[in-house]
Formats: sequence, structure tokens, C-alpha cells
Amino acid sequence: PIFTIKHTSFFILSVSPDDLLKEDGIFIKVKDCDNFGGANDDLGSVKVPAKSLLEANGDRLEFKLEPPPGKKAGFIAIRCKKADDYDKKFVGGLKGKKDPKDFLGLESSMLKVLKSSGGKSMSGIFQSNSKVEESGPDKGIRKYRIRPGPDPLRQKQTKWLSAQQIEEESMKKSLNWLDVGNGDLGRVFFEIIGADKLPNKDNDALGKDKTDFFATIVYEDCTVKTDVIDDCLSPRLMPWMQRAFIFRMMHPSSRIFVGAFDCDPGIGNSHDMVGRVAVDLTNLHTDVEYVLHYALTTSANVSGERKSGGTIKIRLRIEIDDKKKALLSVMQMPPAVYVNVREKEDFRLVRRTCVGKKDPEKYSTDMIRSYIEELSNYKHMAHYIQDAIIGLILWRGHYQLKFSEKVVIHLPLHSLNAFILAVTIVEKPSLLPSFFFFGIAWLMLAVMEYRNKSPNPWMSCRSFGDFLQFLAFGKCLTSQKTIKKHQNEEAAEEFRKKWEQRIADAEEAAVKANEERLQALAEQEQLLAETEIQADISTQTDGGMSLDPLKPILYPIQQYLAWACKGVRFTRNVICWEESYYSFWLTAGSLLLGFFFFFIPWRFLFRWFSRIVVWALFGPHMKLVDLYWYSKEAEKLTEEELEAQKEAEEKADNDAKEAAKAAAKAAARAQREELAKLKDMRQVLFGKYSVKVPILKTDRFPDSPLYASMATPIQNDSNDIRASVRVAGQKLVGHMIPKLIHK
Repeated sequence: PIFTIKHTSFFILSVSPDDLLKEDGIFIKVKDCDNFGGANDDLGSVKVPAKSLLEANGDRLEFKLEPPPGKKAGFIAIRCKKADDYDKKFVGGLKGKKDPKDFLGLESSMLKVLKSSGGKSMSGIFQSNSKVEESGPDKGIRKYRIRPGPDPLRQKQTKWLSAQQIEEESMKKSLNWLDVGNGDLGRVFFEIIGADKLPNKDNDALGKDKTDFFATIVYEDCTVKTDVIDDCLSPRLMPWMQRAFIFRMMHPSSRIFVGAFDCDPGIGNSHDMVGRVAVDLTNLHTDVEYVLHYALTTSANVSGERKSGGTIKIRLRIEIDDKKKALLSVMQMPPAVYVNVREKEDFRLVRRTCVGKKDPEKYSTDMIRSYIEELSNYKHMAHYIQDAIIGLILWRGHYQLKFSEKVVIHLPLHSLNAFILAVTIVEKPSLLPSFFFFGIAWLMLAVMEYRNKSPNPWMSCRSFGDFLQFLAFGKCLTSQKTIKKHQNEEAAEEFRKKWEQRIADAEEAAVKANEERLQALAEQEQLLAETEIQADISTQTDGGMSLDPLKPILYPIQQYLAWACKGVRFTRNVICWEESYYSFWLTAGSLLLGFFFFFIPWRFLFRWFSRIVVWALFGPHMKLVDLYWYSKEAEKLTEEELEAQKEAEEKADNDAKEAAKAAAKAAARAQREELAKLKDMRQVLFGKYSVKVPILKTDRFPDSPLYASMATPIQNDSNDIRASVRVAGQKLVGHMIPKLIHK
């Protein structure tokens, strides 16, 4: 058994060190509880020395139990430490069955930020949400009721606004900010401005009932909600509403998951999903205000679920004080991040916001087909490779050297580089290891250049030079460019359609060739069937009915396919600079290895290593080794001694295997204990429903901003923002009694 916080396993012993030493420790007895009135059987006991208790710091200590006569000995594992004020408060709170927020010091459960204002009321069902002004300066202008309510400081002026006024008001600075999370790398100022052209999830006979929009946002170890805008397919959240959040960054690869839902409160109802989007922050710059539009879809992994469900409009900016620290943080793999909630409906919202409507963890033949389709679609990369090879061989220019408006030269630097490398390797093959790593760096830099020259400004990524500046100066010295609405839209659309048409033509040619091959096979099979002798004379039956009997076989295959697809996606994202922090380190590491291997005399080392091996192992002197050592060693021992030596070697080998197996078993048990304790601790503190939040990018379809998005460089003005509520994230540190980080 594993004892956790749910099993009343925490105790505080009020004892002085002198008394503990006088008693020489504490005595622990283990018994088997009999719930039917019988005696509790003794399973063993142990006395934990006082020295072990006084020196303990919360790490796991294991002791062998002294069993009663006739029973096998077991083990007991404990943790012990000197209790500080936090430990006393924590255990006292558990003993008094208080709400965790009362003894943790902060609103850790996020109940406050998971409650949003707005939604339908009985009186609101019959009220009109729009009207046409009949008098005054706005006569004849249609105005709309502001939901869930007007600005508390300007109720009369903001109760009814025109469409233009709503748009202008929604773009003003937010007044209420929620500061959430525990990360120390930076801060993300994130606002949900509104949505457009949402599908109607509340169709009724009269056509008056429409989607009641609200958004759920998940970032690392936090989740929050916006207010509800009822009966609106193009809602706008106003500055005085709950729409603005400050997220504390733990890892630079983390994305912000946004889910749009139709609010359907009440018993038996569930909030209908409109769509979701994953906002990638990796290639966004600091000191830039982004107004981003994204298409809402219900899945990031299944092609059949990619139909647009309207768009969502957000505003954000990123603040990272020490970019060098952020860059170095990716040298370690990110820890597993979970979000716990108390209500099942909140769990459903968070889960769908992170992974979409179709859960990839559940068994589904549709998911298997989707994974197979995805892996087969990577053949489209051949078109990009083909273009790259043709451009390389034919010395097509790519680097633009501009002397004037009319004099522009395109230099084929990649072709020149390839020629020099190839000629050098032919003449000096010993440089192949060095040039191999140089080739990786060259490939990464070429992909980066290709992306940054794309006509779509939202396809660009951080450059290798930006990251070098992070590493050297802790900041980026180059100024950021402005991106206007619909910038280069025509050129970007033309480029996209060109590639889609090329892929479509290639697929059409492949389908045609496949049909011709199948037709030839069918004709061949028909010819063979005319002369075939039926060897099987047993009764033939059809498959019959089955309630998916292949699940035990297909589900493991689905899991393997999911693992393979995620690995391919992450590799693709690194190569394509979607994971630009990891792309930089791969490029920089390849360059360093290339320079290091360049100065190693590989030919000299290979020649002398080969000489030593050949002369040492295959020379005639090995006959003398056999005559005077190897054969004589065997002759010294009798058959009984040889057999005993063999048995001793086998016993030593088995003992080593058993010791390794026992160590692995103990490590697995300790890890199981840690996970069980952490799971129950999180359930007690934050809620019994848990969702794992993805950190690294492993979605099949990355979400990119639409052409209506824009970026404007700004001065850092975060000092004028004051969060009205500070909410800790759910990151726990420590082993025995984990603590929340209150930063």
C-alpha cells in the first residue's frame, strides 16, 4: 500500500531532541486491520533511530520490519523532517478540514477565476438586445445592448452602443487584470477582444436565441475564463469585463490554449464547443503589441475536424527581462505540467481547450486512420526537397544584393557553398565528420532563411542572429518591424495556392498511376483465377457481428502511431524553426562540433588505430600467446574446477542481474509512490479532475495568425498595469509537504 494525503498519513510529533535521544527514536508497529470484529494481526515492527530522525530532511527512508514468528519480513518507508511554520499550518489545516485556500495563503484552487459573469437570465430571454435611436444626434443609428453589463463608472453612456462604438471601445486598454501563474522567465499580457462569425449553437424556433460566447484559457499550470456575452455571433469583450490576464512564463515553448464555448448552464447541460486555438509565443517578439486573429477549429490533429467555426481576436505582448535566461532554460526538458479543477464541467472545458473535441488518448479507428494519413502526407516534403536540389545544382540566386532600385543581383550562395564543400570532401575525405555537422547547421540556416523570406509575414521566425544577441547581451539589439493588416496578402495567397496546386497535381498523378497499377493487378488475378485449384475444402464463413473485438490489438497500434507522429511533429517543428529555441541550439551545436572536428586529424587516427588493431590481434605472435598462456591456463584446471569456475561465474552474473532487478524495482516503487502522493496532493489542494497541459509543440496543424492580424512595436509600458487579483499557479515544490510558489 501507498499512503498519501488522503490516508491521514501526516503527523506532527511535538518532542525535543533530548527526549527523542533519550527514547532512542520512535517505535512503529504495522498491523492488518480486521473490519469484521476480529483481532488486528501483527505484521511487524521497527524502531527508527533518533539519529536518523534528527538528520532526516524529508527524503525517503526505508526500514526492514521485524516480523512476528512464522511470518516473512516486510519493509516500511517513511519521510521525516523538522516541521517549520508552513508545515504546522498545513497539517493543522488538514486536521481541521479547512479549505486549502485558507491555509495556503493564496487562492490556489482558481475557483474565483473560473467563475465568469454574464449568461442568460429569465428576464433577459424576452428583452431586446438592439434598437434604433428615434431621436437625438444618433437618430436612425442601430445600437446594441452591452452584455453582460455597461461600464460601472459610465453606465448611462455605455449601456447602448453602435457597432462602430463597440469596436472602438473594445480596443481600449483593459481595466481589470488577473495576474496568474508562477513562472519567473517573463510575463505575457493577454486579452480576449472578441470573436466574429461564430456558428449558432442555440438555434430556436423564433431565431432569437444565439450562441452565448465565453472563452476558457489554459497556460501552463493555470486556467481562467472570460465573461459571457449572450446571444451574439460576433461578440466583443469590453475593457471593464473579465478579459485581461497576466500569465507568468515558466518555459519559452509554452503555448496559450484558447477555447471558445457556448454557455449552457444548468443541471444536465454542458457547454458546447465552438472551437479552439493554440497561440504560439515562441517566434513573437518582446516590446511589440500584437492584435491577432485566428480561425477557430475543433481539433489540431484530425483533418476532418478542421472546419472553421468563426474567428477569435486577441491582443497580447510579451515581457522577458533576461532573454539569455529564457534561452538557457530550454537546455533542460520541460517538466510535466498539470491543471486540476474541482468541477467535472470545468475539466471538460480545459481538456477540450488543450486537445480539441476529439480526444487523441481514447481508442478510435478514426484516430488510427488520421495518424496513418498524416505519416503518408509527409511525402509532400519531396516537393520542397526537389526544389532545393534543383536550385542548388542550377546555381539559382537566392541572396539579394541591391545596389539601386534598378540594379539588383541575386547571388547563389548556397550553390557556391555546396560546390566548395563537395570539392573539399573529394580531395580531403578526412573532413567528412566536420562537414557533416556543418551540413546540419547549413540546412537549419537555409530553412530559417526560407521562412523569413516568405511573403506571409506571419510565417517568419526568430533569426539565428537574434538568439546570438540573447546569449551575448541578454537582449535583442535589432529593432522589430511593424506588420500591417493584410500585409502582402495577395502575394502570400498566390504563393500558398501555387504550392497547393503543385501538391494536388502530384497527388492526381500518383492516384492515376496507382489506378493503372491496380487495373493491371486485377487483370492478372482474373487470369490466375481461371486456372486456380481450390486447396482449402473447409466451410467458408463471413466475419460475423462483433463489438470491436480488435480493440486489444488496434489500441496499442494507435498508441505507437501517436508516439511516432508526435516524434515526427517535434522534429519537423525544430527543423522548420517552429521550436526556434531548440532550432538555435541544434544549429549552434552543429557549428561548434563542425569546428571542433575540423582540427582532429581523422586520417592519422584511423590509420594508426587500424594498424594497432591489425598488428595486435592478427599477427603471428598470437600463436605464442596461445602456447604459453591461453592453453596453459586451461590445462591448469581439472574438469571439476572448470565446472566450479563456470558455476561461480554464472552465480556472480545472476547475483548482479538480481541486484540490478531489485534496484530497478525499488526505483520504480519509489517513483510510483511519488506519483501517487503528488496526484492525491493535487486533488486535495486544487481539485480531483486533472488535465496534462502540453508544453512542447506536437500538434499536427499549427495555428497561424490570419492576414487581418497586425504587430506594432511599442515602448514597455507595463508599469501602468496593476492586477486587481493575484492568483498562484499550481506548481508545487518539495517532496514531503509540497509548497506553492508565492511570487
